[in-house]
Amino acid sequence: TLLNTKINYIKDTELNINFFEGSTKEEKLINMITYANENGYKKVFVPSGTYDFSVLGTDTITLPEGLDKIIIEGENARTTIFKYNHLQNKPFLRVKGGGGQMSLGYISNITFKGNSTTTGVQLADICGYKIKDCIFSDNKIGVEFYNETGFTEYCVVEHCDFRAECISSVVYTKKTGNIHKSFHGCGLENCCINQNESSSSGNIIIGTDCLIYNAPFNFTIWCRTDKPIIEHNGDLLSFVYGTIKVETFGSNYNQLVDGVELNLVGTMTSWGGY
Repeated sequence: TLLNTKINYIKDTELNINFFEGSTKEEKLINMITYANENGYKKVFVPSGTYDFSVLGTDTITLPEGLDKIIIEGENARTTIFKYNHLQNKPFLRVKGGGGQMSLGYISNITFKGNSTTTGVQLADICGYKIKDCIFSDNKIGVEFYNETGFTEYCVVEHCDFRAECISSVVYTKKTGNIHKSFHGCGLENCCINQNESSSSGNIIIGTDCLIYNAPFNFTIWCRTDKPIIEHNGDLLSFVYGTIKVETFGSNYNQLVDGVELNLVGTMTSWGGY
């Protein structure tokens, strides 16, 4: 709900959380995002602070379907923190719809902190969406590319930091029965992955029947175990491009891919065991 205050904004400006009602900053934030979606605003700004959605018991926050996606921009990823450790086996933020045209929306400068069952952001059946300059801490999955009923293409995770508490950084998933298996252009650009010493899952997982192609795989990974970096259970024709940079701690020898062969157009560099 908007406060009884005159706002001289036009549609392409950003909304400020201080203009919205709510007994907590979490309520104000949800009201702001809802208002922006319903009234054609393009951008919302989230000031520094820890937003603990477990206080509200909030379910997954879903941005409305369609091509017109708002931009959600935090003040600084180290100081703008979304917590949602009350959720179980769910994504915290779900961005869906608009496949076939570039949405050009993005999320930036936020830390996503859940628990060992949560997904930070799920991108479902959408094209041209970005996640930039974010930190993914406690989560089962940082970012999930998900073909639910359509296809997800040209979505890129840029300059993000996947901490050791994030079990799998990026996962590609196709819902059973969906004829669309393309994840054309979905990948990572200049990201950093810190491998968890105790995890039994790959840092990148390509799920059953997923076709990854023309996809950027430019990232640095600090390896602390001998488990494969990429689990590939997808289409044999999948290929990625870029430079994968590995730094190994201890005496481990790392396997890049386990499962189906994955073609890399580019280079892999390794300091330490390989």
